[in-house]
Amino acid sequence: MVADYRAATPSNAAQILVPDRREVSSHVRHRLKSALQQIDTVHLQSLQQLTTGRQSVAESLSRRLEGSQERLRALKRTISQLNPKTVLGRGYAIARLSSGQLVDETAARGQELSIEIKNAIIIAGVTNVKKNH
Repeated sequence: MVADYRAATPSNAAQILVPDRREVSSHVRHRLKSALQQIDTVHLQSLQQLTTGRQSVAESLSRRLEGSQERLRALKRTISQLNPKTVLGRGYAIARLSSGQLVDETAARGQELSIEIKNAIIIAGVTNVKKNH
């Protein structure tokens, strides 16, 4: 081995070999400061990702809620259109036998019917039944 330095005394050799306490302290402070800056950077990036993720989830939930609300409104409209009272409001009638059963082709002469229209119930009797072919 070849030495790059030559020490005049053993004390001088020790000084050359062992770093100065101030240099070591300065180096440690520098490394600590650098590590803290890296931790701060990672922390800020994590917060930004969390905020972005939270916003994305909120927007997605908002879109799903709006879609669900629109489907609910459409279902309400459909149900409203199929509501018997709405149908009666359009001029239709519901005819029932006295038993409450809906009238069909088995209705016979002499039976009593209740015919429900928009704002009234008409009581009528069957005088004749003609079958459609």
